[in-house]
Amino acid sequence: MLRDLFHLLRYVKPYWRPYLWGTLTLLIVDALDTFAPKIVMWAVDHLVFVTQGQGGQSVGKVVDSPLTSLLPEGWFGPESFMGGMWFYGLFFVVTVAVTGFFRYHMSMQYSHGAVNLTHDLRGRFFSHVQRLPAKYHDKSKIGELMTLATSDMNACREFFWVGVLIGIDTAFYFTMVPIYMGMISWKLLLASLCTLPLIPLIVWLLTSRVEKRYDELQKQYDLLAERARESYAGAKVIKSFAQEASEVRTFGKLAREYQRRALKLAALDSLEQPLLVLLLALADLAMVIYGGYLVISGELSVGQFSAFFMYLIKLSGPMVGMGWVVTLYQRANVSMKRIEEVLNTPADIVDAPRPANVSRLRGDIEARGLTFRFFDNGPAALSDVSLSVKAGRTLAIVGAVGSGKSTLLNLITRLYDPPPGALFIDGIDVREIPLEVLRTQIGVVPQETFLFSETILQNLGLGVHGAKPDPEWLKQCARLAQVEPDILAFPRQYETMLGEKGVNLSGGQKQRVAIARAVARRPAILLLDDCLSAVDTQTEEAILRGLKEVMKECTTLIVSHRVSTVEHADEIIVLGEGRVTERGTHEELLAKGGYYADLHKKQQLEAELSNA
Repeated sequence: MLRDLFHLLRYVKPYWRPYLWGTLTLLIVDALDTFAPKIVMWAVDHLVFVTQGQGGQSVGKVVDSPLTSLLPEGWFGPESFMGGMWFYGLFFVVTVAVTGFFRYHMSMQYSHGAVNLTHDLRGRFFSHVQRLPAKYHDKSKIGELMTLATSDMNACREFFWVGVLIGIDTAFYFTMVPIYMGMISWKLLLASLCTLPLIPLIVWLLTSRVEKRYDELQKQYDLLAERARESYAGAKVIKSFAQEASEVRTFGKLAREYQRRALKLAALDSLEQPLLVLLLALADLAMVIYGGYLVISGELSVGQFSAFFMYLIKLSGPMVGMGWVVTLYQRANVSMKRIEEVLNTPADIVDAPRPANVSRLRGDIEARGLTFRFFDNGPAALSDVSLSVKAGRTLAIVGAVGSGKSTLLNLITRLYDPPPGALFIDGIDVREIPLEVLRTQIGVVPQETFLFSETILQNLGLGVHGAKPDPEWLKQCARLAQVEPDILAFPRQYETMLGEKGVNLSGGQKQRVAIARAVARRPAILLLDDCLSAVDTQTEEAILRGLKEVMKECTTLIVSHRVSTVEHADEIIVLGEGRVTERGTHEELLAKGGYYADLHKKQQLEAELSNA
């Protein structure tokens, strides 16, 4: 437990200034707070002294207040205003007010430290997730990552704020208060603290169980968040298949399991504080019985008894706080381990130790016996692929589903890392080209179009690197992609706000916006991954005519299942099971009578049947 605690507290080190000032003000707060019972002690004993002076019967002894020797004698006599009690009341109120002033600054310092710490930790987490390779995102769940960035981060913030504050406060109290109590009566101190050694035993017994149950609760929350995300994102599919009731049942089952685990955790959380308070109540009982005896026997004054009782009551706050601190620590410990599991995942695709000194790409692409596997012992997605595309030329890639077409494009952008010495751009191994140079000069239109919940114009300018994009240039790209008429049909035109993933656009419109977005960055290499599948043949021809001038200025790789899309390419390759099975121009491949020729015949027959 201590090792995990020290591991957590090392995150505080960079933010030592607010925590230091917060601790210093906390010392002042605790010093003033523990001084308040002294004032009560003097006030009670003074009251007993005054009443005895007026003929009252003596009970116990009387402790003189040091204030009586510092201030004029007439202020504290029986004839003075309220017998001098007004001064003790005023002194107590001033002490509480000054304590409140420092308490505010104490809380602010700790809150600044905790908020800044978790702000930077959340930013570091988000930044690291962005740098993680595509293979990590292929297997990770969005709901789990969202839980880590929100719920788990909040658990850490609560510990670094309230947990650390109360933890230090409790340590001070359990150090200072027993000293004050011992100065009053060491006998009464031993009697009243007889039950306190049981506290570590209770904390130890509950700690491991609470930590385990909170871990189970957070894992269930991951499933709940992921299911909710999938249901919201797939709302149209759910409605189309009339699965609303089924989704409600599934979500309800997950929610009930989360409820069950939450109640199990609450049962333990609720048990801890009553047990600690019970121990304190037993200490109160011992103090009242034995303390009353000491007062009657004349060893303690009534004021000392009152002050001692106040000190014991003041220990109840730290006692309850200790249970709260342990709970916050356990949750933060579980959450931080979950967060660190992601942070410790290496970002495999990074710049080479000595990257090539290149700032601009021409666009020559060459693969030399490229073989790639997604997993070390898995089947080869690409096997011994060799090709060469000169700058400004167009290569088309055709093949059956799963033949490795998209994988090849992803290797060029290093979404996945190719083996060393297998893939080159401008004669330089892509692994040695700085990632920023590589990816800012490649325009990609992926197979699955993703648009952000921004305006159409902002989506078009997403890939433009450097200065703010020229709106006129973005609109020109939209015209090249044949999407401007659709955009102008919206009431707000280019300022139309898109829904999640561009939900208010059709599939073809989203593809054309993605094409315009890729062209807008004036790339040296343009990768089109089956990006015309959702448009009709007339629109496809118009788009290709518009892109013809753009494609002359960059190297273009087109993946498509349509022969009409690739037939004008400078070279066409056919992939089969990760290997290049055919290579040549449109006419050469038709003459070979292989996969490409069969595909051409099928699509011609389909066109004739649709026109009949």
